[in-house]
Amino acid sequence: MCLLILCPSSSYAQDQSPQEKPTPIWEVSFGTNQLFEGWFRDSTGVLPTTSALIINEWLITDRISLGLAFNLPMVPSRKVVDGKISESYSAPAVLIGPAVDLLRFSISKRAIFKTQFSLLIGSVIKDEMPIFPLGALRLKIETAEKSGVYIGVSASLAVDSIGLIYGVSHRF
Repeated sequence: MCLLILCPSSSYAQDQSPQEKPTPIWEVSFGTNQLFEGWFRDSTGVLPTTSALIINEWLITDRISLGLAFNLPMVPSRKVVDGKISESYSAPAVLIGPAVDLLRFSISKRAIFKTQFSLLIGSVIKDEMPIFPLGALRLKIETAEKSGVYIGVSASLAVDSIGLIYGVSHRF
């Protein structure tokens, strides 16, 4: 399936006028977040919390976007304590903030490689609704058809977590 996403039938080399191929203004990403809570203070026995990750980005320029992300935990937070697994509620979170493509270069006639850095403000959806900053770095391959795959990391000292993020995206 990844080959279908990365190697579509048309190419960047095709000459099309802007009227035939409009510039994308939105990007939607569906992915997964493996979140490790307690990473910076006490990571002993921490097990990852798997979450569904949905990101919607408004493309302000070719390199700058404004993102809105929703992180929905699929399992409770887990930690090994005295040889037993302890579970606690893991709340969903909403985040918003800018992203910038730091580096980008062509890897073939039909694909480009990008590094994207985001600085987001988030809030956990629960009674007290704490607000926290989060930084993220994604490595991404995007095709001429504007489909892509990414992998990256996210981190927040305020909520003491680090995450491994990966998924697929499409621009339209």
